[in-house]
Amino acid sequence: MNQIGQYQRGSLAAQTCETCRSRKRKCEETRPKCSLCKRLRVNCQYKDRNTERKKEPLSEILSLLRQVNSNVEHIVLNGQNDLGTSQQQQHSIINSYCDLNDRPSTAPQPHISNIDVISREDDASLSVPYRHSTAAHTLLEWPFIHRKLQDLPTSSDIYPCRTGIDWFLFIQHQQINHKPLATELSMTTTNLVDILHEVPYASIVLWINMYFDTFNFIHPLLDRPLFFQETLPMALNTNTVVKTTEVAEKSTILTLLVIALGDKWYDRPPGLKYFNESRRRLGFVETGYSLEVVQIQALTSLYYSACFHHVEAWRMSVQASATCYLLVKSHHHDWDTTEGDLLKQAFWHCVAVEVGHHLELNLPYTSIMDLEQSVPLPSFLGPYCERDQRANDISQFHHHYAALVTLRRICRAFHTSVEDVLKGGEVNDTNEPFKADGLASIIRESARQLQQWRNMLPSWLRWNDDGRTIVNGRVLFITKPDNKDRDTLNAYKYTHDIQVAMLRTRYYYAQYMIYRPLVYKALHFPTRMTAQDVYDVSVCLKCCLNWPMTFAPNKGQKPLVPYLFCWSQNFLGILLVFYYAQESPLLQSIRKEYLDENDISQSLGLMRDWIRDLKDVDGLAEWSWHVIETLFQKQKLMTE
Repeated sequence: MNQIGQYQRGSLAAQTCETCRSRKRKCEETRPKCSLCKRLRVNCQYKDRNTERKKEPLSEILSLLRQVNSNVEHIVLNGQNDLGTSQQQQHSIINSYCDLNDRPSTAPQPHISNIDVISREDDASLSVPYRHSTAAHTLLEWPFIHRKLQDLPTSSDIYPCRTGIDWFLFIQHQQINHKPLATELSMTTTNLVDILHEVPYASIVLWINMYFDTFNFIHPLLDRPLFFQETLPMALNTNTVVKTTEVAEKSTILTLLVIALGDKWYDRPPGLKYFNESRRRLGFVETGYSLEVVQIQALTSLYYSACFHHVEAWRMSVQASATCYLLVKSHHHDWDTTEGDLLKQAFWHCVAVEVGHHLELNLPYTSIMDLEQSVPLPSFLGPYCERDQRANDISQFHHHYAALVTLRRICRAFHTSVEDVLKGGEVNDTNEPFKADGLASIIRESARQLQQWRNMLPSWLRWNDDGRTIVNGRVLFITKPDNKDRDTLNAYKYTHDIQVAMLRTRYYYAQYMIYRPLVYKALHFPTRMTAQDVYDVSVCLKCCLNWPMTFAPNKGQKPLVPYLFCWSQNFLGILLVFYYAQESPLLQSIRKEYLDENDISQSLGLMRDWIRDLKDVDGLAEWSWHVIETLFQKQKLMTE
């Protein structure tokens, strides 16, 4: 264990508590109290020299979060109001949104198009009121698309007539290449000492640091100093009696999962024997509800997701949410402690995954969403670690994290508000299905909130639409990298490239999601389109192009990309929209006037390539590719 001590002194800055500092004596730096403070029975306070430095970068984003959250709550409340009120009452509610912030919106003013919006008579068979769902596979249920599918001989293979869990399981059962992770190693491996000691300790440290430098910056769940101080030593003390305790067992499982995720990703799942050993031991602890159990279940879900086992990943994420819900409800937590902050990180990780599953796959929420207003955002004020601080200085991880939380709340509020409006029956009148102030105002206000979110980002997170591939003055995202680009692609550490691509791509996705109901209107009710509607549809189509996530280096490191279950579905939805835009005179006119054909060809090609690359290992991608082959086989969209 001397190696562990050497690592701790090398990686952790010395921290003397205030009591030892005042007495000018050496402090052991033990938590929660050093021996002197225990003996004197006084509070043991460590002056974290990095605390103020950490608080300052987050203050701007957290201020934004509070402002946007206030507006988001008003959007949701508006959707829940009585939808039978008069237009005057509804307009007064909408106008009140604008009074919530003094900062003016700088959203671009619409260019009034010369497109003839009264392009043709509406087809009575397509005059079906809009049913809201952001899941890509529900586009196949749009009447315009569904009618076109009936002309295809293989339409029954791609149109499952189901959604949510039923559709998710349908994809799982249809997957030709789906194979469960090998379990032979877990059946034969019984000696943990052999597993953790068959490689040098330096390799274990390397894999653990690799995990913290990659996965933990994308999905913050663990604290590096505490892991090396407490978790790893307990896992490696295999010959001591403490190994039989429940806490030690949890430490062992956490260590195995971290090593498995930190191992190198080649053709086969990495660290599989470590993951299998963690699965074998999981049954001893998963019935409890502690912070460590939440972390174990969440990490297990991440491993399954990185291996493209989406159903297993979803099931483990549901278990993590259920455990986290019980933990938050069953105790009073001090959120300002290190353990409280780690619980906040685990909670918001579970929320992020649940929102993704619901919006992208139409899977149900669990009870954890009821606590969203009760748990504050994490502050990341654990023990000081020079390596983590250097990584945050490079990647601005804290800013990305808080900005994505805010963006996610805007998306969820929009989704909830539209659902509430539709449930109220306001747009069920086929004579005026899209004239209701409720739906139109939610789209406009959500778009304004999204633009405000972007305007209020710190300067180092901002970007121009024409320079969405540029970071710090350098081109980071490219379409077809070659050898001369290798230095550029390797210049960014700590998953900075993925974090930047995630933030920018999720912004454009949110914009697409907000305006997509108007694409439905353009397909089904073209004669009722206004000039503003035409412009909004052009924004919807344009924001689908040149997503940084589809560029290199991100497309070459897919196991690290967050929420892998959603990307092939997002891309398929956009491919469907552009494909059927070719069969709509109105959408064709909008495309020709507002969009660049080279951008369209390049962007759709990158999305198609992403799905094709994964179709042999990912069931969602396999089904998506089958849809693409069926629909686009004779179209230019599928030509090389």
